[in-house]
Order: sequence, then structure tokens, then C-alpha cells
Amino acid sequence: EKEEVTKRMGDYPGFLYALANVLKTDSANTSTGVELYVAETLRRMAEVTNSNMAAHGALLGSLVDSSCWTETSCIAEAFEHQASSPDHREIMAKRPGLLSGLAKQALAVGANGEKTRTAAIAAIELLTLVDSNRPILAANEGIMMALTRASFGEAAGDDEDAIRLAEERNKSVQLALKNLVQAI
Repeated sequence: EKEEVTKRMGDYPGFLYALANVLKTDSANTSTGVELYVAETLRRMAEVTNSNMAAHGALLGSLVDSSCWTETSCIAEAFEHQASSPDHREIMAKRPGLLSGLAKQALAVGANGEKTRTAAIAAIELLTLVDSNRPILAANEGIMMALTRASFGEAAGDDEDAIRLAEERNKSVQLALKNLVQAI
């Protein structure tokens, strides 16, 4: 039932782009609480939307439009979830603006920067698994900058979560760069 409701929401014309507009607009009419719910909604939509659905293109466009949102890791997690499906990887790499948006997430700073960067780097690594994507990613300055910066990154703290996230990110960076070396 939840998936059916979410599907109907995604299929509603303009709904996903309206959500993205909330996250990319610095308006006094939006509160952080509203923005948090919107980011969570986009993440949830990414979990249930796949490439054979009419809303898939709108979802990817909305993620690109909201890629400047780094207050939470929701958008990066949405990118990662979409990239976890082999059917989505080539579509994502060829989507205008998507790699730049993903690079913004991979370069995030702030309170949730560690978690955001880790999810975005994981998405990049998944995109590098497709041979035809490798030249596209290797030619993208933002992606290469994000991977380079992440390769020098360390844990943002001494706690177990920060160390675990840094280890996950480092593993993803190594695999992504290994995959991209063939295209460089």
C-alpha cells in the first residue's frame, strides 16, 4: 500500500520537481523542518522508483535540482540507492547534470558531511561498474575532484561511526579509481 501511494505521488505531474524546488530555494517561506521532510520524501521516492516507471526521469531530475542540499545525507542516499540498481547506472551517468550534482554531494561539508560524502562516493563507485560509464565519469572534473579529495580523507572523529564511514568511503574510492584507471 505504501509503495502504491508513493508511486502515485511520483507520477503526479510536477510533484517531484516541486519538492526539489523547496530544497534549492533560499526562501523565508520554508523552514528547516519542511526541508527535512522534503529531503526524506525524495530519498523515499528513490527507494521505490525504478527505470521502468514514468516518474524515473523526473526523480533523477529532481535529485539533480536538489543536489545542493547537504544538511542531511538524504539526497546522497537517494543517488546511492538509484545507483545500486544495475539498470539505472548507465541512465544516471548520461543524465545531464547528474554527475555534477553527485560530485557536489561527494564534496559536502558540515554536520552531516561525513555521511553525505560516504553515500555519494558509494554511488560514484557503483556507476564505475559499467564499462561504458567509465570514460564519462573519468572526463567529469567534479567526479575526479571528489574522488581525489576523498582519497586523502580521514575520519572526521574518533568515534566508531566516523571511523566506519571513513573506511567505507576509502574502500569505495579505491574501487572507483581502479575502475576509472582503464578509461584514463
